[in-house]
Amino acid sequence: MKIEPNYGLSSDHTPVIATISTTLITVTKTPKCNWQDYRNVLDDQIKLNISLNTPEEIEEGKEKLTLILQEAARQATPPPNIQKTTKIIRFEIKKLIIEKRKTRKKWQRSHSPVDKTLFSQLTNRLKKKLKAAQNTSFYGHVSSLNR
Repeated sequence: MKIEPNYGLSSDHTPVIATISTTLITVTKTPKCNWQDYRNVLDDQIKLNISLNTPEEIEEGKEKLTLILQEAARQATPPPNIQKTTKIIRFEIKKLIIEKRKTRKKWQRSHSPVDKTLFSQLTNRLKKKLKAAQNTSFYGHVSSLNR
């Protein structure tokens, strides 16, 4: 279960979005910065003897400082560990859900045996995809555990 506030609406109350899932919801953690590396990069890069007499020099100094700070943050922060396969599976499952809902709506209006068969096939395909995604997620979680 994942709960997050929604501040988009102007109201006296804060609406809350609750995501309930049968599969494990992974939350990507923000990578930690190595502050000693950050300080070392700043010490090496920043020069305090630049001239700041004209507005152009101040603007140039500001841009250089911004670039130095950004580069120091990039070097001191490890890249996040992102698994791209889960996003592809989620999109695939989302697409199947949309298609299944459209087919169910069509079947509920027509009660045609052909529409019912198509709806049942999509339901079974979706169940298989969800089960496979759940197994993949569980396997990834279990294989990442250590003693």
